[in-house]
Amino acid sequence: MTIKFKESLAGTGYEQYEGKTVENAETIFGPAQAAYFLETGTAEAVGEKKKTATAPQGETPEK
Repeated sequence: MTIKFKESLAGTGYEQYEGKTVENAETIFGPAQAAYFLETGTAEAVGEKKKTATAPQGETPEK
């Protein structure tokens, strides 16, 4: 997973990554920490498809 940091990392121990895009974030930070950065809005996923809600194949949403 590639993530881009967009908020301050002061006091986190990861200050050297502030404002940078990090490839292989799950390897560098560990899966739980990488997920935490995304959940808190400290970072955003880069180059990955965003999941969207869609109707199951062959079904149409009710109008």
